[in-house]
Amino acid sequence: MEVLGPYNHANGYSTLTIMPNYKVESINFKLPAEDDYKEHITASHGWLWRIEKLTDCADPVELYCKIFTQRKINYGAACGEALDAIEAYDDEWSLHIGTEDGEAMKNRAINSDGMPERLKDQVDFHKPFTILKRTGLYTKVPHLNKGEHFHIHHLMAYGKRSAEDISTWLAVDTPKRKLENWVGV
Repeated sequence: MEVLGPYNHANGYSTLTIMPNYKVESINFKLPAEDDYKEHITASHGWLWRIEKLTDCADPVELYCKIFTQRKINYGAACGEALDAIEAYDDEWSLHIGTEDGEAMKNRAINSDGMPERLKDQVDFHKPFTILKRTGLYTKVPHLNKGEHFHIHHLMAYGKRSAEDISTWLAVDTPKRKLENWVGV
């Protein structure tokens, strides 16, 4: 395994990991601060993985974004249009972790946008590649053929909890193309 980088981008940085069967660009960044909610977000972070298959060997890849805490917190699903997300919260704070839902991924497959077109029948609203767990997201990358690419992101936003404020939820509801433009890749 070889790790190259970090490489700086307009609004983030990346590393390139070359393994026997995959080349994985892992891009780290702070989420774009939208005027509608930027003052309500205490912290945010995003991870975008751009995976290329180098061989035809079967070699499963799984990605996780998981909460580890000793605090007593509540959890719940917080999905929306084109969004699969969970919320972790207590009386004072709210944290959302999200990614595109199966329908958004299906549309990307149809358009060969960071996903092979042949996957369009393997993913949809009821068959996503990402599973919501109580404490985070779990993405099982589908089998890729040599030369195929698969792009996925996990986003996290944290802020003060308020019944009227959905800033952290809005922050994780950002599509792949907008994230790539923001980061500068």
